[in-house]
Amino acid sequence: QQQVKQSPQSLIVQKGGISIINCAYENSAFDYFPWYRQFSGKGPALLIAIRSVVNEKEERRFKIFLNKSAKHFSLHIMDSQPGDSATYFCAASTQSSPGT
Repeated sequence: QQQVKQSPQSLIVQKGGISIINCAYENSAFDYFPWYRQFSGKGPALLIAIRSVVNEKEERRFKIFLNKSAKHFSLHIMDSQPGDSATYFCAASTQSSPGT
């Protein structure tokens, strides 16, 4: 059973545009929502994460919106650049990481 569902799985973006990737989850106990980015030939790396105590978080050109009542969160990539081409993964857990 899949706990987190991501859409779209792949994304083609225009330079300077806004790219949005959505994730839905099933377990209402989840309280930590990270996004990972993986460049070709590299391992995945944490990009940005949000805890359920806030509804949105922004770092550089990346922003997370969280709607806990709808069990949905999304990653917005502002002013998309060619260097943003990568694979993006969402995740959700009940283990909040300190300092995030």
